[in-house]
Amino acid sequence: MNAQGTSSVVAAEGPARSLTAEQTAAPRSRLAAVRQPRSRVRAACFRTVMAAIDGVSMAVAVGANGGAALQAWTAAATLVCLHAVADGYRPRRVSAPQHDLVPAATRVLLVVLTICALLPSSPPHASADWLAMTITCCVLAGTGRGAAHLALRTYRRRRSSSRTAIVIGCGKRAGPAVQRLLHHRTTGLTLTGQVLPAEQEDDAPPAPLPILGEVEDLARLLDTGDAEVALLVCDGLSAQERETAMRLCMAAHRETILLLAPSDNMLASGVQRLAGMPCRHLVPQLERPSARLAKRTFDVIAAICLLTLALPLIAVCALALRLQDGPGVIFRQARIGQHGRQFTVLKFRTLRPTDDHESDTRWCVEGDVRIAAVGRLLRRTSLDELPQLWNVLRGDMSLVGPRPERPYFVELFSASYPAYAHRHRAPTGMTGWAQVNGLRGNTCIELRAQFDNDYIDTWSFTGDLKIMLLTIRAVLFGDRA
Repeated sequence: MNAQGTSSVVAAEGPARSLTAEQTAAPRSRLAAVRQPRSRVRAACFRTVMAAIDGVSMAVAVGANGGAALQAWTAAATLVCLHAVADGYRPRRVSAPQHDLVPAATRVLLVVLTICALLPSSPPHASADWLAMTITCCVLAGTGRGAAHLALRTYRRRRSSSRTAIVIGCGKRAGPAVQRLLHHRTTGLTLTGQVLPAEQEDDAPPAPLPILGEVEDLARLLDTGDAEVALLVCDGLSAQERETAMRLCMAAHRETILLLAPSDNMLASGVQRLAGMPCRHLVPQLERPSARLAKRTFDVIAAICLLTLALPLIAVCALALRLQDGPGVIFRQARIGQHGRQFTVLKFRTLRPTDDHESDTRWCVEGDVRIAAVGRLLRRTSLDELPQLWNVLRGDMSLVGPRPERPYFVELFSASYPAYAHRHRAPTGMTGWAQVNGLRGNTCIELRAQFDNDYIDTWSFTGDLKIMLLTIRAVLFGDRA
């Protein structure tokens, strides 16, 4: 049944009613099971077409501007690989041209400059044609990509069966959002029902959809295979309900889209559009093997370079601590890493605790009189964490990610804030999104967990680079934010 049919049935039956587990199971679960392989085949075909467009565009651009055949096809293969690693070939249901255009053009420019600089077999004048190559490739690829996305939207509008979707939340924007999606067939979605929060807003207009249950029933609903896409209305859910719904949907490998409210400042960057409405498409990038491999490769290369450059500084810090406090300049402590694995973190020792219990259970040592001048300097400049580059090289940590915490506090915070445990879906890091936003030391744990989870949900290489630049600024200029 299509979206209009669903709406008319609900209107004819009167007020929406709750459905039992038997009603929400067959036959839709069997239908969803059949659609999943077909959906993967369609996505693979779309990716192949997009990769062919980019590859041919780059090859034509290089060849038309004096490049040799080897140069042209090497550039084409490199560009396709870069786009693939950056997940640039996913058939997007949401649209954000301004966010896709700049990264794609940047990768094209990078490939052109690299090819012109590294291949000596190219004609002498080829290096001067880098601008023409870039413009030609961007025009050809942009035209081809636009045609491919237009064909995809046309197919979604005209095909007989769409992907089933449920709306989670009941805020003031839920009703208008549902009405808009019911009349926007280009999204390729058929709305089948609504999941309500535990406490509903009295003045919220009802959405013209059957009620499937509450957020606490979401795990059961997802198990039936009824919903292939989950639409979360942010202003209709509490922070805890939103976090729970997001985790359940992503763990069940459902396409998850957040319909944003204007007050969602934490998710304001990189806003996308679904049927003209602001949203955020949650794609767990770090669950992709290629993304994990790329992040790990970058960590290893960067850690080796940073250790080499920082070796004299590390030696000076170690010597200063040795002269001030005697032997034992390296501090070792158990921390919890990705997937709850325990590892030993390395730091310069800036304080000697009275015993292991104090080291494991004392939360903050700011202002402790036992911290001498060298220790205070290392802590203020974050130089005490330079030995953690060895943890990064070993694979215990990443350069960017949620900060690792001690087992005692992980257990304590996880019991108080259920979203805290979700931080361990990604590798822990030397610095993170929460830290560069001032959430370090004795700050709000719940807000810190929200920032960390937002970083994981929206991970990208550009985001990691931004966090690293903000961290360097904080170290150089003493900005703790």
